[in-house]
Amino acid sequence: MTITAFRRTYDKNTWAETKVESATVTTDAKTGIGRATLKLTKGGSYILRAEGKDTRGETVTAEATVQVSDDEDATRLRIFSDRENYKVGDAITLDIHSRVEDSLKTASAKSPENSGERNSAAASSPFIAVLMCEGEGVFEYRTVTLKPGHNSIELPIGHNHFPNFKLSTAVMTGGRFHQASRDFTVERELNVAVKPRQATAHPRDELLVDLIVTDQMGKPVQGEIGIAMIDGALLAQYPDTTPKIVPFFQSTARRSANSRTESSCIFRYQPATTSMVTEILDFDAVVSTIDRGLAARGTIVPNYPVDEAFGSQTAQLEGMVQSLGYVGTRPNAAEPVESQEYDMSADGLADMDEEGSAFDNSPNVSSSVALSTRHTSVFRRGFISPEMKEGRGRSAGINIRPGSPNAQTGGLGGGKFLQGGGFGGGGGGGDGGGLYGDDRKDAAGQTLWFSLESAPETLGREAYKQQFQSRLFEASQSWFKSGTIDNRVIDKNLGDAVRSAPDRTYYPEVAYWNPHVVTDAAGKATITIVLPDTSTTWKIVARGATKETVVGEGSADVLSKNDFLVEWTTPPTLIEGDKFTPRGQVHCLAPFSGTIKLRYEAQRANGEPVADGEKTIEAKSSGVFDVDFDPIDVPSTEKLSLTLTAEAVADAKGASNTTPTPKPSPIEGDEAGGGAGQSPNHQIAKSPNLSDSLTLAIPVQSWGLRIESHVAGVAKDSDFVEIELPALPGGEAYHDTRLVVALGSSMQRWLIEEALETGGRWTYIDSSLKGWRSTPPRTHADTAAVLLGALYAGDYVSSNAAAQDPKQTADRALLDERVAGLIGQLLAAQRDDGGWAWCGTGGESDPWTSASIAWSLGKAKYNNHPLAAEPLNKLRAYLQKTFADAPIHQTELKAVVLHGLSWIDDIDFGHANRLYRNREDLSTAGLAHLALTFVKLDRKPLAAELLEQLARKSKQITRGMQTLCEIDATHNSAWMRSELEVTALALLGAVAD
Repeated sequence: MTITAFRRTYDKNTWAETKVESATVTTDAKTGIGRATLKLTKGGSYILRAEGKDTRGETVTAEATVQVSDDEDATRLRIFSDRENYKVGDAITLDIHSRVEDSLKTASAKSPENSGERNSAAASSPFIAVLMCEGEGVFEYRTVTLKPGHNSIELPIGHNHFPNFKLSTAVMTGGRFHQASRDFTVERELNVAVKPRQATAHPRDELLVDLIVTDQMGKPVQGEIGIAMIDGALLAQYPDTTPKIVPFFQSTARRSANSRTESSCIFRYQPATTSMVTEILDFDAVVSTIDRGLAARGTIVPNYPVDEAFGSQTAQLEGMVQSLGYVGTRPNAAEPVESQEYDMSADGLADMDEEGSAFDNSPNVSSSVALSTRHTSVFRRGFISPEMKEGRGRSAGINIRPGSPNAQTGGLGGGKFLQGGGFGGGGGGGDGGGLYGDDRKDAAGQTLWFSLESAPETLGREAYKQQFQSRLFEASQSWFKSGTIDNRVIDKNLGDAVRSAPDRTYYPEVAYWNPHVVTDAAGKATITIVLPDTSTTWKIVARGATKETVVGEGSADVLSKNDFLVEWTTPPTLIEGDKFTPRGQVHCLAPFSGTIKLRYEAQRANGEPVADGEKTIEAKSSGVFDVDFDPIDVPSTEKLSLTLTAEAVADAKGASNTTPTPKPSPIEGDEAGGGAGQSPNHQIAKSPNLSDSLTLAIPVQSWGLRIESHVAGVAKDSDFVEIELPALPGGEAYHDTRLVVALGSSMQRWLIEEALETGGRWTYIDSSLKGWRSTPPRTHADTAAVLLGALYAGDYVSSNAAAQDPKQTADRALLDERVAGLIGQLLAAQRDDGGWAWCGTGGESDPWTSASIAWSLGKAKYNNHPLAAEPLNKLRAYLQKTFADAPIHQTELKAVVLHGLSWIDDIDFGHANRLYRNREDLSTAGLAHLALTFVKLDRKPLAAELLEQLARKSKQITRGMQTLCEIDATHNSAWMRSELEVTALALLGAVAD
């Protein structure tokens, strides 16, 4: 193929290409790479265009743009580098090419006196340039000397260059300003190597895990690592979804380097001159005039001390400014006050002179703050200076003490002086006190970890909160620096806890977790983990960061297995009176030849022995051995405890006395290679007598079927209740019996109280709501639900056999009155389109709320409560339009709207039938509402089928001692996600069916 260079030129608003040079290039048959050399002698913009033929003879082209700079280039300063992406720790070798000339010298060289000559000094003189690294601002700069041509400069890359920066340089020569810039991307990453000393270990062994932390350049760094050891079986079931730490923190990290570099040296301004009043130059005369004017108005001009560094005029000028706005007046201003100084805290200002007179710790401190120009650290309200924060070597809290009697009132500190640091409101207090070395004690006489100067009522809640957070942060920093969190202590405490657990009882899914493992200066740390009893593959995950916020992670796997263990192979439960054969297994995974002795014991829940037995196995090699003991009768007990113990005794040809373990991988720089207390070729002694023990508790169920009987009623305090149980066949005795006595309102009374919102529960709810600052409003859907409750409670009262009782008649009257009031509330909130908003009268009509109201109003009309026809007609039209406009996939909304319409309109059976045919796609709420719709249409067989489908989607839950059943509402819309409501709808359909 050929590659051709075309020079691009711009003339008369048109770009043109001129062929400069062409070359033939042949690509490598394996790599497809070919190289050619083109000589471009003139500066400008070039297009490199490659052309070749493919296998079918078609012309294929590709092109790239390159910029060539020569002496005619208008850009006199350029920055070159071999690449744009670097890592922290790299060094960029910059090539700054300069064609900068001193314009004044160049102009002089071209003057008539030097016609035809070139000033070589102008062309070869070096220049001072500023080299800047910019992020959101300039964070690093230095001056360099640039000579004409190429200048090699090395720039080390640090953490302050991450994640990107712009390198710019600027030169000012004569009246011209030259600058160049280049953008760079910087990467960094923490490499966390997790190296277990053993790839395979036994349960209860000590596992040493080495952590080696290096940066992106492979250099060791100190970091804080969080490490966890997790059961691989758990991760197989529930994968770790934690995102990768480096992309999470760094993928979107980028700063905008948009600062602009300008020079004021190129600014020229030549205004027209005008005459001026020369008397203004006489500063002493002006000051004297102002002083006389202020004295005439009764304003005191303070006698400020003369500062040697700035002169008397500066001090007098500051006195003028303070007199004009920052100092109060006195009635007898005519009388001079000798050496009077004023409290600048009155306007939120405070000053500290070099000697610190305002914050002096001596008891005879002056009660004023002298304004001094020798130290210009004047801070406005809300800002705390470093000196004030440290409190001049005293306490770190806010301390206010009274000033002298002649101190003016008001302002910062209420006319009192601050000591110890920080601005705050008026009020007193003792010494601030530090976090440590504090003499304040709690009630038990223990030194407080940290304490606060003022209570929330004194300091203000927000200031109190900020002070508390600051103190807590300082305390945590002190803990970190003092090393009170010691990995060795944590590992020892955890290891001791694991060792103290009985054999075969410690089966955690997370065997180790430590969020605070700090590596040393060499980037190394070692932790000790006592492995649990689980035989599994453990995954060790480590994630961490450095103080420069460099993050990284690493992981490793460790296999934990027991060479000798026993297991029970039993059913999950037993039934009393059955015959049960205890069966155990022995897993011998190590090479072994000898005798295995097994013994088991069975005990009741109270520890009473039931049976025991022994067996012997002659093993010639490793393997899994099953053993059956003699059958036993399952006793009458809550659970049966089975303990299996096995001991293997090797014969003369059995296992060796020691089992070599894999040589641990020494960490870099660890000459011993074996970790603490171990040699590189250590061996773990193994006794030829292997043993293991396992205890298993199996629940025992009662013989026969579980039966229950319930009795309810109303009794007086003096009533006596006797319970008689029928005799069991064969004279068996009853056991596992339970009697539950519940005292409270009857079901009928409870339903009426719920409908009327009276009774103890509603009294508690009402008192709770009154304690809120703002009580949540009742929505129109809530009102519709309350109306339905009152209507169905009225049906319950009317169907009761004692409906003629005066008490029942009074309840029915209260319910009717409540129904009438709720109907009036709903009709008053109906919108013009016939629907109801979710709450209030604003916003759009909500179809879910409107459908619920249609059900309640339809039920009210069905119960012969008076209702006007117009509101129902408008509601009917709104719901019909909503049903027609609903998207085809919103089947739940269609079912809810159709159910509401069935109470106020003769709906088309075809609409319900279409939803029925797609019942597999309906949510549980949609199935419940559609079933109620078929009940209203008197299509009860279809309703029964939908209710059966709902029953299949029910689930059992346990609350206390009760096992309840409810219908899952997880996949319902947000409006119908209450499982209690969906279950109630299904029960209502079942009762009506």
